Amino acid sequence: SRSISEDNIQSGLSDSKNACPPHSLILGTHPSVQSLKQKEYYGHPLNAFWWIAGDCLGFRRASGISPSTGKKYQFTAHLRHENIVSYPEQLQMMAKHGFALWDVVGSCQRYGSLDQDIVAESPNDIPGFCEKHPSIQRIILTNGGSTCSLFSKHFLPWMERATSDGSI
Repeated sequence: SRSISEDNIQSGLSDSKNACPPHSLILGTHPSVQSLKQKEYYGHPLNAFWWIAGDCLGFRRASGISPSTGKKYQFTAHLRHENIVSYPEQLQMMAKHGFALWDVVGSCQRYGSLDQDIVAESPNDIPGFCEKHPSIQRIILTNGGSTCSLFSKHFLPWMERATSDGSI
């Protein structure tokens, strides 16, 4: 079946009273089945993204206690912040600090959640987003090789032009 990513980027940018113009666009490949179900970027509780972002920006994604064992995940011992914030607050914190989140792929066919299984993909309009937000200075690709391959497949000529003319 075809899955379509949620457009959470707009809520993260426009709903935040304290948002500043985005300087960095963080791109995943396409949301996992769990992320689509929850309507949250990086929705799996053990995905490192929100744990790292929160530690950098002063919040915690969750308690870090395993629901199956009742014990703290080992990595939480190394986190600096204890204040747990909701997903909308996490998006607001990202926007407040100039980060925007989106995906390279807007819709695709994929069985399961593995990026390597993506087929018949349609990309999001990354060039259009960057044109609408000229404050973007960098694009950060997460999730490894599949994200990079799909970004290159759909946007390499645009990216080469954008970096050579200084628009990114």
